[in-house]
Amino acid sequence: MTDRYYDEKLLAEWAKGTKTRIPAPLSVRSRWYRRLIFQIAQTALLGPGGRILSIGAGTGKTECYLQSMGFDVIASDVDETALRLCREAGLVVRHFDITSPAAENLLIDLIYVDGVLGHLQEHTDWQGLWTGLASTGGAFLLMSNDLSDDDASPNFHVHGEPEARFLRPPAGFFETSASQTGYWQACWSRVLKYRRPGRGLRRRELVLLSRATGGRTDGRSTHS
Repeated sequence: MTDRYYDEKLLAEWAKGTKTRIPAPLSVRSRWYRRLIFQIAQTALLGPGGRILSIGAGTGKTECYLQSMGFDVIASDVDETALRLCREAGLVVRHFDITSPAAENLLIDLIYVDGVLGHLQEHTDWQGLWTGLASTGGAFLLMSNDLSDDDASPNFHVHGEPEARFLRPPAGFFETSASQTGYWQACWSRVLKYRRPGRGLRRRELVLLSRATGGRTDGRSTHS
């Protein structure tokens, strides 16, 4: 995470379970949510044992749970504090920037991206991002992100942090954007409703995509 309001102290407090000015995400504070992520991964990969690349692992809470349940997990982030926390938790770590991923096959089965896409903005090269993720060789892409308050337009306001921006798009935005490249196709999606401390009722969308059969590997969309 590179946003100014996410600092070393905040990540450390999340890892300890301390109450903070910005509430910890579901992946950190909810055992029920971590079990749900495990169930989705287990269903997609027909059981534990596959390799998962988690992008933007943060404190590594969910990643540790997935590893304890039998998955081979690589915890990646662009933040050195996050990588240190994940390493100290016993995870294999890797520096990975979702906006410019290395074009290499990491021999993974599933890419897990939780909350990271919200840190991107409207000028993001989405087609390039989905194409880059396809270059990792992952057969599945599991994404999770908070949604806008309604489906009329995206929200960028961060409660209590007036200078910050966090993308909360309408439902279906990521699924549609990724599918349009021709690399990914929708498998499953679900919208959760949950209460974020100090923020009220929120909607969060989980989307599972699979690599499209015959998806391009030359960086060009299959659509004209």
